[in-house]
Amino acid sequence: MYGIAEKLHSFLKQQFSDQKVRELKSVDKVNEDGSVYKGTVDEDGLPSGQGEMSWPDGRLYQGSFAKGKRHGRGVISYINGVRYDGEWFADEWNGQGTLVEVTGDRYIGEFRRGKKHGRGIQEWRNGDSYEGEFLNDQMHGYGWFTHKNG
Repeated sequence: MYGIAEKLHSFLKQQFSDQKVRELKSVDKVNEDGSVYKGTVDEDGLPSGQGEMSWPDGRLYQGSFAKGKRHGRGVISYINGVRYDGEWFADEWNGQGTLVEVTGDRYIGEFRRGKKHGRGIQEWRNGDSYEGEFLNDQMHGYGWFTHKNG
């Protein structure tokens, strides 16, 4: 077992030894659109790593950034009560997440390009629920709809 760890360490060291390692620095930055970013930036001054972005309209995002975009895991809250907690790719909801809407309805499942897409569970405030497939924000394909009253 020890031999495998040594080989892996040697391989990784060899792979990354020629790459320049850059440290991220922490900043507080006001953007042209009035948004405020607090967190780490890359060598180009773009949000990268962990940070927080707030906008004049009340939106607040806390989570991961890459090359200036929300990317990785994060949470965004809107002033109207909408909240998304999940995975991001290039500034869009993408992957696994939970969306709580203004009405109190909740969706837990897969997202693609900012829309419910793939397998998920939609729960309505009235107690009804649907578990199944979604396509472009719509129930689609196989699934089970359950009414609160049976």
